[in-house]
Formats: sequence, structure tokens, C-alpha cells
Amino acid sequence: MAIFNFLKTLWRNKKKTDVKKSEEFHIDDFKYKTIIEIRRQDFDLSGVLGPNIYLTYLEIARQKYWERAIKWNFHKAAIRVGQVKIDYILPIYPNELIYIYLKTSRIGQSSIDIDYILVKMLDNKEYICCKAQTICSVMDLNNHALIAIPPIEKNKIKEFELL
Repeated sequence: MAIFNFLKTLWRNKKKTDVKKSEEFHIDDFKYKTIIEIRRQDFDLSGVLGPNIYLTYLEIARQKYWERAIKWNFHKAAIRVGQVKIDYILPIYPNELIYIYLKTSRIGQSSIDIDYILVKMLDNKEYICCKAQTICSVMDLNNHALIAIPPIEKNKIKEFELL
């Protein structure tokens, strides 16, 4: 029994080091901010935003970021999400004004880490509702295989984010 408790303690104390902790995100580090239009159907019967809708909002913000800030050429390469981590902090209710801050925090050979902070505005003050991170991969549109990030897009990200 003592061995089981020892192993149980080791298992519980194991820390993940492959994903950045969202607590490390600071709004001042983000250069891109976009408004998110919320819809009545995004809310459940109790009037709270459903957890799955947060993913949709992240997707909307990410798409705007690629198109407007980075000007990614989607005719050459697609971006797919491989991993998502969301920390829910405050609920979102109907008629609240929502923004998402977004930044690329890491660029690898074929993957990109994107950090998000979703905020709501109340009385001209921002309140953090969730922090999230996605790990995205770049995919060739012809054979659907993972490829290296195209150099042009990689440079655009580095220039925009000052990486």
C-alpha cells in the first residue's frame, strides 16, 4: 500500500512543461485585438455562454488575425488546430461587449503557438473571461501533409509580433 501511495503522489506531482501556462499571459504583450459579435443562440437556457462557443470565438479571432494582421496566403498553405487549452475565468452573458486579444507566442518549423485573452467590457473596464492557447500546424493544400511554415508568412508573423 505504501508503494501505491508513493506512486500516486508522484503521478499527481507531475507537471506538464510542453504547453505554456496561460497565467503567464499579460494583455500588454498583445498587439492584436478584435471585437467578437455575440449572438443570442450562443447562450444556454440559463443565459450563460456555452463552453463550446468559446472555441468558435477563438476561431473567429484567429481567422481575422491571419487575414488582417498577417495576411496569410491561404492558397499556398492551410492552418489547422492540433491542440487547444482554455482556462475559464468569468462567465459571459448576453449584451456584453466582447474582445479577444491574440498573439503568436512561438514559431516552430511547422507549428505555431497562439495565445488568447478574451475580455468583456463593463463600465469602460476590461475583465478577463478566459485565457487560451492553440497549437496550430501548417498543411499543404494539395496532399494534406504537414509542411514547414512558408518563409514569407513566417517573416510576416515575426515582423508583426516583433519575434
